[in-house]
Amino acid sequence: MSTEIPPPPSAHADDGAHGDPHWTDLIATDDTLPVPDRLRGDEHLTATDLTEIIAHCASTRATAMFRLMQAASLMYEEYEENHQQKIAEATTNHYDNLETFADALTAHHTDTTPYDQHGPDGLEQAIAQIGAVLSVPPRKARELILAGDALRYRLPWTGGTLAQGRIDEHRFQIVLTRTTLVTPELMPQVDSRIAEQILGRDTMSTARFTAMVDAVVATTDPAALHRRRAHAKAERKVTITPDRFVPGQSRLTANLPELDAELVNARIEAMATTVHPDDPRTREHRRSDALLAMSEGRTHLDCQCHTCTTTPTPAPAPAPDDSNSDSDSAATEIGSSTDQSDPTEHPDPTEHPDHTEQPDHTEQPECTCQCTHHTTPTPNAATPPAAGAIIHVIANQSTLDGHDDHPGYADGIGIIDAHTIRDLAIRDFTQRTGITRDMMERSSRMRYRPGKQRTAYAFAADLCCTWPGCNNKATTSDIDHTNPYDHRHPERGPTTTWNLKPLCRFHHRIKTFTTWRDWG
Repeated sequence: MSTEIPPPPSAHADDGAHGDPHWTDLIATDDTLPVPDRLRGDEHLTATDLTEIIAHCASTRATAMFRLMQAASLMYEEYEENHQQKIAEATTNHYDNLETFADALTAHHTDTTPYDQHGPDGLEQAIAQIGAVLSVPPRKARELILAGDALRYRLPWTGGTLAQGRIDEHRFQIVLTRTTLVTPELMPQVDSRIAEQILGRDTMSTARFTAMVDAVVATTDPAALHRRRAHAKAERKVTITPDRFVPGQSRLTANLPELDAELVNARIEAMATTVHPDDPRTREHRRSDALLAMSEGRTHLDCQCHTCTTTPTPAPAPAPDDSNSDSDSAATEIGSSTDQSDPTEHPDPTEHPDHTEQPDHTEQPECTCQCTHHTTPTPNAATPPAAGAIIHVIANQSTLDGHDDHPGYADGIGIIDAHTIRDLAIRDFTQRTGITRDMMERSSRMRYRPGKQRTAYAFAADLCCTWPGCNNKATTSDIDHTNPYDHRHPERGPTTTWNLKPLCRFHHRIKTFTTWRDWG
């Protein structure tokens, strides 16, 4: 197979005498105009027509990717067959007994056979050929070959949905990676059920699509989730290396189980949001500083707004006289305190008779954040609570009670196995919110704002923003009425479970202020 491409026509070609006749004929023919001229008419189309063009191009691209990956797999098989035939011809009558053949086979698998004896194998030849044609590195060429093998043998039904344009290459790769640990005996069932879900539902965002694939795997081969969790735990590591491209910087990479990683991410995000809105740092900078603060054992991030950096830090109060008290009993009393007052409230100095008069700073604005600029610990002051990290997990009560092993869903993570759910349920920091049908029926359907139970149900039912293709978390989204709520006639857009759904703020505004409609 040749990979040569005809050169473009010479700028000084005269009637094709010095140029390639192929290019001369191509330019001279009216029905083979250059591509930009063909598509120039798109500039005059309406948004509706352009939407149809975008959908058609996406479907065509998916079909083309199916054919490309299939061709890559077929090419690999042809090269591998030729390679094996070459080895067979070169080794005819070389192995006169079984022991000699076993030694040669062992040497081949341990890479001790001289490499130039038979040359690159079929996979290496296919990788080189595909890399040259597509101008991609060997790693990408290998991925295309393996994906082609999967859609032909492991996932033929799911591969068929790719050929039809129902999913794209990215979603096919999601299926490929999320089903890696499924046993070969159960793989046909998983493949057919995933294809059935794809063909029976509207196009899903990648978050919903991943959750669907994991749910099929969990119900068909529950042990695969346990194998996945064990594999993730065995592969955990943290590496810190200098950045090769940016002097003075380093890269921190962590491979963690999904739930552990989400806990770390939630804690960093919580610490990054405890500062004042006037803090000059970007969100990325605050998250980076929060990670450094965690490494130093701190539970809060110092605010760098003008108020916090200019207000003098109060001096530590003098230690009380402990000559007539037991320090151990005092510590026990503090630890068992049930005072639920706001930790951001500062005690009134006038309430303490031993208070020492301090300079008057009434002209400075009051600061109420939890940064160390204004929360210098005193000997009798309890440590402020750490910034709370929240992860929302959805599970059936029957799973928590141990009656079944139905998987649950963790916001931002996806499907988690029943063992992990029950392990989280017994943690001290876990808080439960029960949702029952009785609660849904008792909740008012005529008021505009849904109650806590209806909100939790809407988040649990839809998992993420319901706008097509959006992956934003449901728990950080707005609650939207599908049929708009009518304050004069609430029955026209009632606050019921079937009329509520999460929409992220961006898409909520798109629906509110544009002509987009998602109701009849």
